[in-house]
Amino acid sequence: MFHVKMKRKNLKMNSEQDKQNISEEYLMKLQTISENQKNTCQKLQQLITLIEKPSESTLEVLQMLLVPIVKEMVTVNETIQTLPQLNQD
Repeated sequence: MFHVKMKRKNLKMNSEQDKQNISEEYLMKLQTISENQKNTCQKLQQLITLIEKPSESTLEVLQMLLVPIVKEMVTVNETIQTLPQLNQD
C-alpha cells in the first residue's frame, strides 16, 4: 500500500514538473515571438517613413525592408506552431 502511494506521489510530482517545463518552454517561445514582433514593428515604422518621403531608390529600400519582415513573420508563425499545448487540467 505504501509503495502504491509513493508511486502516485512520484507520478504527481512528475506531472507537476512536466507542467513547469511546458510552461517555461511556452514562455521562452512567447519571448521569441515578442522579439520578432518588435523587430517587425521597427521595420514597418521605417517603411512608413519611406512611403511618406519617397525617393528614386524607394523601391530598392522597400524590398530591403519587406523581405526581412516577411521572413520574421514566417519565423513567428513557425514558432507559434511549435508552442506546446497546455492542458487545462
